[in-house]
Amino acid sequence: MDSSTRDVITAGAPWPARYTFGPALRVDNMVFISGTTASDDEGRITAPGDIVEQTRQIFRKFERLLEAAGGSCEDIVQTVDYFTTTERYRETAAIRREFLKGARSRRRRACRSPASCASTR
Repeated sequence: MDSSTRDVITAGAPWPARYTFGPALRVDNMVFISGTTASDDEGRITAPGDIVEQTRQIFRKFERLLEAAGGSCEDIVQTVDYFTTTERYRETAAIRREFLKGARSRRRRACRSPASCASTR
């Protein structure tokens, strides 16, 4: 194992020691954000049934974590998105563009079926 520096980033939120993961991990000068849900600080899902507002909440969480690490959403290099439907995809893509602004990130899609990704191309 190398001697890289590893720090868990929680953006000031309490994080139980029993968890085997953290919201984000800084390894030297890179930050890795773990899988994120559209939940508030108490763990409640925000905007149930509204995928657009849930997408906005996820990017707000990204923003807080990256700012705590000294960066911003413009520093994002790659995201992996999981889709179960393409309904309202254009609206969620607009939220993505809103937060990523000038970033030139790479997005990978994971779809429930090939047909569910067809209309996002």
